[in-house]
Amino acid sequence: GAAVPVVVTVDGVASRGDVTMQVMQPDATRLGRISYFNSGSTPVSLQYFQPGSSVPVGTYTVGAGQTFYLGSLATVANNWGISVAGGAFRVVGNVCSWTANPSGGIAPYWFCTGTSGQPFAR
Repeated sequence: GAAVPVVVTVDGVASRGDVTMQVMQPDATRLGRISYFNSGSTPVSLQYFQPGSSVPVGTYTVGAGQTFYLGSLATVANNWGISVAGGAFRVVGNVCSWTANPSGGIAPYWFCTGTSGQPFAR
């Protein structure tokens, strides 16, 4: 992504104004659903978010040992958000793996796995 100016403030102390950070841009070549595998022994709640929004597109429960597919085909990109078990909001491209050519004629998807105690393995 592009380098953009970023000012970080911690305990009232701000970084210099000339600091830049690489920003993840949407990747139009990696669009698909989100697949979440709950590898734990208890159900987990899952929410996903459009970029820049704090309002979930959907909230679902994934049973223990189950895989659940979120979103419709070719709509979720690397910059969408996901939250598991009421935990922190995460960016899909940072916590899920892209599966470009799944077997069995399944459309490409973002694969995430975890439990209620450790929502993401990555």
